[in-house]
Amino acid sequence: MRTSYPLLPWIGVIALGYGIGPWFARGSEALVRRRRLLLAGGSALALFLVLRLLNGYGEKPWAVGETTVQTLMSFFNITKYPPSLLFLALTLGIGLLLLVAFERRNEGRAVRWLAVFGRRRCSSICCTCMC
Repeated sequence: MRTSYPLLPWIGVIALGYGIGPWFARGSEALVRRRRLLLAGGSALALFLVLRLLNGYGEKPWAVGETTVQTLMSFFNITKYPPSLLFLALTLGIGLLLLVAFERRNEGRAVRWLAVFGRRRCSSICCTCMC
């Protein structure tokens, strides 16, 4: 049996999600969870920046362009398939920091809207009652 799709990185992402699942369990402290998420997200982004600034890791090195925008586009030009460490560090780092931001704004409309998923349907039209 042969497969050309790289499963190992995605299995690692799934295992990472399974590993941080207890951070979101009932009874876990929000402050501890936020610190852990900030540390993990910041570390992932720092890893991305260090590896990318070294310009020796990855399949396509970045180059200085004629304008700042071209240089930034070259710097962030990473590939998703096959999933590279650069791609995973950037996307997971941003995702973890977004989790902190969403949790801090738990009274905001966006979080109420996101919290509706996975709950039973309510009779309210606006779906913000958090029933």
